[in-house]
Amino acid sequence: MPDSLQYPVYEGVWTNWSDGRVFGATLTVPRNTGSLLIAFIALFVSIAGTQLWRVFCFAAHQVYSDPSTNPGDALYHQRQVILRNAAEPTVGILRFFQLLTLWGHNPRVKRPLRRIIPVLVCAFLIACGLAAASGFSAKITQGNEVLVDGRNCGIPVAGPTRVSELDGYIYSYYSEDQQIDSTYAQQCYSESGLSSSIGCNSFVRQKLPFSIVNNATCPFADSICRSRDSNILLDTGLIDTHTDLGVNSPVSERFKYRMTLHCAPLEWHNHTRIHNLSDTRSVIQYLYGANYRYDNGWNWTVEAFNDVNKDQNAIHNSVPGYSIDGYTVLWDINGTITNRAFEPIPELAITGSGYLNLLFLRTNGITYRKPINDPWFQATTILGKDHATGTPVYGSDTPASPMGCVTRHQYCNIQGKCSPLAADGGDEYTIRKIFPDEQFFLRAAWFNFGTQRSDLWRTIYNRNALNVGLGLTDNVIERPLADDYWKSEVSYWFSTMLATIQRSVVSAAAGPWDDSLNAYKTMPEGIEPGKVCNNQKIISPYHTSFSLFWLLFIAILGSIVIFLGTALPTIVAFLQKRRMANPYARLEWCTNDVLQLQRLAHEELGLGTWTRGTKSVPITQGNIKLGILDISNPEHPRLRAPDIKTEEAARIKSTSTDEDIGRSQTIVADSTGENDYRLSLIRNWEPLQL
Repeated sequence: MPDSLQYPVYEGVWTNWSDGRVFGATLTVPRNTGSLLIAFIALFVSIAGTQLWRVFCFAAHQVYSDPSTNPGDALYHQRQVILRNAAEPTVGILRFFQLLTLWGHNPRVKRPLRRIIPVLVCAFLIACGLAAASGFSAKITQGNEVLVDGRNCGIPVAGPTRVSELDGYIYSYYSEDQQIDSTYAQQCYSESGLSSSIGCNSFVRQKLPFSIVNNATCPFADSICRSRDSNILLDTGLIDTHTDLGVNSPVSERFKYRMTLHCAPLEWHNHTRIHNLSDTRSVIQYLYGANYRYDNGWNWTVEAFNDVNKDQNAIHNSVPGYSIDGYTVLWDINGTITNRAFEPIPELAITGSGYLNLLFLRTNGITYRKPINDPWFQATTILGKDHATGTPVYGSDTPASPMGCVTRHQYCNIQGKCSPLAADGGDEYTIRKIFPDEQFFLRAAWFNFGTQRSDLWRTIYNRNALNVGLGLTDNVIERPLADDYWKSEVSYWFSTMLATIQRSVVSAAAGPWDDSLNAYKTMPEGIEPGKVCNNQKIISPYHTSFSLFWLLFIAILGSIVIFLGTALPTIVAFLQKRRMANPYARLEWCTNDVLQLQRLAHEELGLGTWTRGTKSVPITQGNIKLGILDISNPEHPRLRAPDIKTEEAARIKSTSTDEDIGRSQTIVADSTGENDYRLSLIRNWEPLQL
C-alpha cells in the first residue's frame, strides 16, 4: 500500500489534540533534522544541569560562609573549596563522600556529620534530578505521529458523464486499492505475531479492534440457515474517530462509529432446481429471489453448471480457483427495500435496517484430497480416485454454495447519543438528530462518503477474496479444512473492510495517490478545510514530532538557569556593594576559586606581585618565577620558594659573564620590581663566586 513516505506530510507547527491545546502544540521536522535537534537538546540540558549545580554551590557557599567562626577548621575550608570548585554534582558527591569517610568519625572535629551530610544529600539529589532530566529531554519527542498535508484533499469519483474515465482510471484505481487493503489485512491484522511487517506502521492504530461471536444466531429465518446458533457476528464496537482513526480534533468535535457483519451459510437443498440445457448438460438454479440483472421473467437468483467437475475446461470458461458471485439488497431505516439487485424471498428478510449481501461460492472444478464438512465449503461428493495413490477425490456438494451476510452501521456523538444500528446508521433525518450542528453533520456525511468502499461486496469483488485459494496446487486442495473454516474467511473479509476504512480517511485527506485522478476529485463542500482535510494523523518513519510546549519549557528554563549560573555571583556582588553589606562571603567565594587559592599560596611565600585578586584569573607583574614543589617527602609534598641564589647565578653567568656583581644586582632589581620581597634577600647575598 502507499506507505507514509507517499502520503504528503505537513512540516511545521500544529496541534495534536490528543494532548490538548497547550501540551499538544507540536513541531514536525524531517528525521535528519529531528536527530540534530535531539542532540542539541541533550547538550543544552547537560549545560543547564551543570549551571544548576553551580547555582546550588554558590547558594550553599554563601550560607555556610561565616566570618565569626574564623579561623575555621580544615573541614570548614575544605567544604567551602569543594562547593566553589566542583564542576558537576558527581564530582561534588565524590569529594563530599571522601570528607565524610575521613572526617566523619574524627572526635577532634565538631559535628562533622551535620556539616557534610546535607550537602552530600543535596549533591546526590541534584545528580539524580539531572539524570532524570536527561531522560526526560528525550521524551519531548512525540514519536513519528505526524499530520497529513491536506492541500490535495479529495476523493476521486466518476460522475454520470464519466463512464469512460470510470472504466479507464477510477475503476482500476479502486481495484488496486482493494488489493492493497487485502494485503494489509493479511499482514497487519494477523494473530500469528507477524503483524510487525513492513507496511503496518502507517496508521495511528495498526488495526482496529473488533469482537467475534462464533455462536451467533441466524440473521434470517431459522429455516434458511444451515445452523441456528453456529453463525458468526463481528462487531467493532464504538470506534473513536480520533484515537482509532487518527482524525485530529478536539474532544467536542469527535464522534464514534460502529460496524457489524453477521453471516450464515444458507440451506440450498430446498432452494434449488435443475434446469436441463440438453440431454447431457444441465444447470442448478438457486431460488432466493428474482435477479434483476436478467429479464423479469427469470425467478431464480443465480445458476451454475451441474457438471462443472466433469468438464471444467468446457464449462465456466476455465475459471481458475474460487470465485464469488454477490448480490446486494438494502433495507432502509423504515424496513423498506430501496435498493436491490434481486428480489429476496421472505425467508431472507431481516429485522430492521441493513445491507444484505447474498454470496455464492463457486469452486470451478476444485477438488479435495479429504472430505470437507464445512457448511459453506462442503465437499463430500466422491468424484473418483486418484490414479497415482488410489485415494478418493472429493468435489463440492453444490456448484454455488450460498451464504447470507448483513452489514449495519452506527454513529454516536460525544455525549453518547447514538443512531440505530442500521444501514449507513440510518437516513439523513436520523443522523441529523445525532449531529444537530450543521458542520458536525457534514463531517459525519463526508466520513460516510469516504468509507463507502468498505462495504462487503466491494471488498470481495474482482479479486481473490479467499485465503484458502492460496493453498491450491493444480486446482487441488491438499490439506483438510476445519468444520468451521468459513468463519476465518469471513473474519478476513471483515479485517479487510476495517483496513479500507483506515486507509479511506487518510486517502481522503491526502488526495489520490495517482495524480491523473485529480481532475475527478470530489471536494468536501461547506466544511472548513481544517476540519476534514488538514486534520488527519498518520505515522511516518521519515519524520520526527516534538512537543513544542516542552521544547519552549526546556529552552526558557534552561536559559534562566544558565544565566543564573554564570551571572549570579556578579549580581550578588553588585547588590552587596550597593547596600554596603559585609563582603566576607562574596570575597571568600572569589578567593576559594582554584586560581585564587594558587595566588594565595604563592603570595604567602612572598612570590610575585599579583593583581586581580578578586577576579577569575589573577596575574603577576613581570616574568616572575613562582614556587616549586618540594618532594623531599613524597608522602607530603609542599610548596616552597625557589633557590634564588642558584637560579640568579646561572642566569647571570649565561647572559653577562663580563659584568660584576653590582651590575647583576641592578639587573635583578629591575627585573623583579621594587616591591618584590626577594630584593631584600638579594641585597644580603654574599659575593657570588663566578
